[in-house]
Amino acid sequence: MKKKIALTGASGFLGSHILNLINSKESYEYIELGRNFEDSLFKLNNGDILIHAASAHRDPIPENVYVNNLKMINKIVGTFKKNKSSINIIFISSVQEVLNNPYGRSKKDGRLILEDYCNNHNTLFISHSLPNLFGPNAKPNSTSFVATFCYNIHNNIICNYNKNIINLCYVKDVVEKILELKWHDINFKTTPISVEQVYFLLKSFKYKIDNCKKIGPLTSFEEKLLNTFLSYKNYQLK
Repeated sequence: MKKKIALTGASGFLGSHILNLINSKESYEYIELGRNFEDSLFKLNNGDILIHAASAHRDPIPENVYVNNLKMINKIVGTFKKNKSSINIIFISSVQEVLNNPYGRSKKDGRLILEDYCNNHNTLFISHSLPNLFGPNAKPNSTSFVATFCYNIHNNIICNYNKNIINLCYVKDVVEKILELKWHDINFKTTPISVEQVYFLLKSFKYKIDNCKKIGPLTSFEEKLLNTFLSYKNYQLK
């Protein structure tokens, strides 16, 4: 029997990769909710799986990030309770959950609300605290500094960088782990690297491509970084 999976945030960076992998697997059936997903939750039946990946990251009024994310989650839970639904939930959280900022607090409190719903309805729940992600489809100047560097370097725009160490994880590796649908904590493999090192790696790719020089040999991480860089060659900011 196919596992029926719905997804919020399907048009976002992570969501688009989750959607692509769902659609590539014959053992999964995708339940499309659309952009106004909060009004389409009635499509889910008992035993279906909801991956909640939608969230607000920024707002001119920072506290609105917390308010809007909790509003989404409360509406999801309210709809399920109204329909007397028993839905399994995968919640996409963040390593920022431990931080005292509006986004981090919204992830922590949102997790508690969804976990409480699942506990009270005897359904499965797991929360994935994701590390810093990179890969194709991330929005420059928003989702990922790697995306910003890729876009800027392709377009000869100055990049600001520092020596801070970041633990990076390739988005497609994360999505494959999530869609194993294991209901226990997952340790996502990350690569510790400085922001400065990422910048100079990307610059070296650009130099070698422009001068028809051989690139490599590369580590697995460097190959993923190169694939990400190439995906931004003709990227158009919207």
